[in-house]
Amino acid sequence: MHLITPLVNQAVEFGREQRATALWAILQGQTMVRMTGSVALGLGVPLRTQVWDPLGWWLSAHGVDAINTRLDLALFDRTLKRSVSCATASWEMARRYERKYGTISHPIIASLDQSIARKPEPTLRCQDELAIGMAGQFYASEEWNQLAWSLSLAGWQVNGRRVVVRVLGHQKPPGVPEEHLDFQGWQPQTRVVELLSETCDILYCPYPFKASMVEVAELSFPSKIPTYLAAGRPILFHGPKYANAARYLEERRAGFICRAMEADAVYDGLLHLVEDQDLYKRLADGAQSAFHSDFTLERLSDAVRRFLGY
Repeated sequence: MHLITPLVNQAVEFGREQRATALWAILQGQTMVRMTGSVALGLGVPLRTQVWDPLGWWLSAHGVDAINTRLDLALFDRTLKRSVSCATASWEMARRYERKYGTISHPIIASLDQSIARKPEPTLRCQDELAIGMAGQFYASEEWNQLAWSLSLAGWQVNGRRVVVRVLGHQKPPGVPEEHLDFQGWQPQTRVVELLSETCDILYCPYPFKASMVEVAELSFPSKIPTYLAAGRPILFHGPKYANAARYLEERRAGFICRAMEADAVYDGLLHLVEDQDLYKRLADGAQSAFHSDFTLERLSDAVRRFLGY
């Protein structure tokens, strides 16, 4: 802990030079958690904190030992309690932190300019192909592998439609034969929304089922969902029912929730979306409505202003 002191002193000195009237700190990792309270005290200004990921998950993922984990979690709790407001990664995180710490909390979630949102016809694009879209990182590898395995068992078809997996991001996915993969690589945000909307039928979002990730699933919110909603296509959410994202999509009627990890369950979800045209239309309409209700830059601006007390 003594190694943090010089950093605290530097931060306080800088804040005084800039005549800071408040401290906005992102509590991501040990250093920020250990510094923030002391910097706020040194400056004598209101503390506003932001949390991207549950600290317990971060400490575990970085191999922090049990003693330091307990110390850091206790310090995190004290820091949240003394905050005048907290920006959170999801609605559930906001609700839980308000109950636990008594701190006013506001979900601040990545959003998009509504001008790039699409409104495709709420039907499958054609009769002989099913394009499954996936954007972003492959952080739920076990779930992804179950999707790939299910499609392999089915001969890479769903209800007679040849499957194409269209991927936008830096990483090629495992388990997909080249003849069924359209790897687009990294694309600008506007182009991502355009491709997902115009060249895909179902947008796939895997989320971890493993026990060690329960808190992450409950409190975090996958950043790809606002992008998917802007594309206006139904989402196939492949993750636990307790995930905040699953509850959100269910409430907004914007996605089909596959509540089991196994291959047969995720394939069943694809079948439902292909065979039930009314369901497909309902979820596509719900996705478009959810984006405009919750994930425009105007909504984000309002949330940030409330967090900052404006």
